[in-house]
Amino acid sequence: MNAGSSGKGQHFAAKYSDMAFIHLDPTDLEKSKAHIESYRRMAREEYGREIQVWCNAHVTQRDTQKEAEDYVKWFAGEKGDDAALDNMLRIQ
Repeated sequence: MNAGSSGKGQHFAAKYSDMAFIHLDPTDLEKSKAHIESYRRMAREEYGREIQVWCNAHVTQRDTQKEAEDYVKWFAGEKGDDAALDNMLRIQ
């Protein structure tokens, strides 16, 4: 497994790893699909390998959909650290 985000890390993962993690752009799913396909194509064409491409996901689970949505509103909206979130998104 490899979590390479740089070009060098992606080549390492394509050559040596069974799976690689990427960051998706939630605002542009077509761009994300193209990124995944290019990663797989690189592994196949340059290294003769098939790799899995994974991303992380955040799940909020409660007994009902409404309870989950209310909880997200509470922890992200009322208790969220907007400055930290902006900084994390800028870095990624």
